[in-house]
Amino acid sequence: MQSLFEASMYSFVFLWTMAISPNKEAIKHGLIFVNFMTACMVGSFLSSVLQKHARPEQYMKGVYFVATAAMAVPMVVALDTIKDPSLKGKPITFRGQIDMLAFCVFEVCVGIFWPSMMTMRATYVPEELRATIINMFRIPLNAFVCVVLANVEAVPMWCMFGLCVAFLGISFACQLRLDTLSRQPHRYHKSAADEESSDGGAKKVADTKVVS
Repeated sequence: MQSLFEASMYSFVFLWTMAISPNKEAIKHGLIFVNFMTACMVGSFLSSVLQKHARPEQYMKGVYFVATAAMAVPMVVALDTIKDPSLKGKPITFRGQIDMLAFCVFEVCVGIFWPSMMTMRATYVPEELRATIINMFRIPLNAFVCVVLANVEAVPMWCMFGLCVAFLGISFACQLRLDTLSRQPHRYHKSAADEESSDGGAKKVADTKVVS
């Protein structure tokens, strides 16, 4: 899920400028970037609030769903491939404003994603294998980002956003499955604290037997 979400996020970083100004309108990149970072900060704040009331396995389903819907907006808008040369150098158009609003919603999801994913990662991925597993899954992530960057002018914009929507949709499906599995009583691995407590309990039992 992390690799799929990050693939969509990094693709968005490369594509947002062309999506908002398809006719090379004179957009204010700095102001737009500030809006994105503010939306991400709002998402981080919402993450801390959500974790107080629900498990990440539960609310992340909604986050992936909203992120998928947000990326679907520029995909649908990009289906209109007709360009208007007269808009070159003009202020941002209504189409660009719609894309920008969708991107801000996606950035809110990004802000919620990072702390929530760290919490789930610490729960389900053993600490001694965490770095290796994450690096393995980042191989296809980096490959996809390189393909997007190398063909950013050749592949239609709607197709690239369509891939982002597909990846986020798969993440949503995986999160549904994870939430189902997390409700079952069994545990996938023992945390360090659990191992220490079990070792301590076994030691106490052994000491009791020796004394008796």
